[in-house]
Amino acid sequence: MSKVNQEAIDIAKYISSFLCDYAPSQLTNSENTLHSYETALGLV
Repeated sequence: MSKVNQEAIDIAKYISSFLCDYAPSQLTNSENTLHSYETALGLV
């Protein structure tokens, strides 16, 4: 696997962790807000 691909995988893991773990527990528990975060990050 090339370095670029591994970096993309790492970034995807961090974004997923943010959306699934950090945001609901530390920022908000609102489904609408969480969906807005996903949309803003292009993960819809």
